[in-house]
Amino acid sequence: MNIAGRRWHLLLFRWALMLLLLTVAGGLGYALLSLPEQAVGLSEQVRVNMEMSGVQNPVTAVLLNFRGYDTLLEMAVLLAALLGVW
Repeated sequence: MNIAGRRWHLLLFRWALMLLLLTVAGGLGYALLSLPEQAVGLSEQVRVNMEMSGVQNPVTAVLLNFRGYDTLLEMAVLLAALLGVW
């Protein structure tokens, strides 16, 4: 392939990449602007069950009680990574 052909392919690649990035940025912008103004969360449920959790910090209560399996799996992944490095 000659130099002019390579430049044309490089220019085409750059334009295609720019179009892809603009599409992704536009989609993310649209998603951000379409979010509800008042976020719906589980803060009320956490507040009600804080005494049953046995801890004082709400973040710790969520991690230990409501997301226990997720935290356990995260620990297993960290252990596997440690064993892989070791």
